[in-house]
Amino acid sequence: MAAVSTSTDRRELLDAARAGDATAFARIVEEHKAERRTSLDRRSPSPSGSSRTRTRRWGRRRATPRPRRATSSAVELAFIAALQLLPATQRAAPILREVLGFSAREVSESLETTVASVNSALQRARKTVEERLPDRSQQETLRLLGDERVRELVDSYVEAWARGDVDAVKALLAEDAVFSMPPWSMWWRGRDTIAGFAPEARDTCARARTLPTRVNGQPAVACYGEDADTGRHLPLAIDVLTLEGSRIKEITAFVMPEIFPRLGLPPEL
Repeated sequence: MAAVSTSTDRRELLDAARAGDATAFARIVEEHKAERRTSLDRRSPSPSGSSRTRTRRWGRRRATPRPRRATSSAVELAFIAALQLLPATQRAAPILREVLGFSAREVSESLETTVASVNSALQRARKTVEERLPDRSQQETLRLLGDERVRELVDSYVEAWARGDVDAVKALLAEDAVFSMPPWSMWWRGRDTIAGFAPEARDTCARARTLPTRVNGQPAVACYGEDADTGRHLPLAIDVLTLEGSRIKEITAFVMPEIFPRLGLPPEL
């Protein structure tokens, strides 16, 4: 990503990140990663035989560094929790501190605030995460299922909706599954409720063409709807699936055709 060239651009980027703009926050993270990659490469590896890896410290080395340890799953959970569970005002602190390993002082400098404010935001964020964080990360769930089983789940998902098969959709969902459709604000909870939409969606789904893909490491389905005038199949929505064991815990259907090119998806199918 391009570096921010002026202080004005930097301030606008920070303001956008604080407001919850994920793209802006990603740019900030990438800039810090690029700036600190050289010093990171000079760090010593974790002691051999350790069953857990040492969290890499980003930033200047302190005389008496506090040891921090985390598994890749723990880092993933912290990152996903920060993006999905926390308000924008609390999101930056845990990502910079827990995921990237910045010191409180470095975070305060990056976000142009005080160390006390950073620590306060981090404390509130940790409390929220402890209350709502799942026991197992998505990547761990996918690894346990295996690629073949994940493909079977995705194929069954597409086929069940195309048939308008209520029972088949229900069989794929967790009991408290959630269905949302960004950018719209409405959402639904419960597999009976969600599966009840299958007959109504059958005509659209049956005519659509689909392409399995991944979004943020999660299984997803790119849906191309049939244009009534031309018969072409154009970008319609991307269904991102969050799994709980072998059941679908959440369906996030991004009705945002404009994001297809950003995900490297073809303009029509």
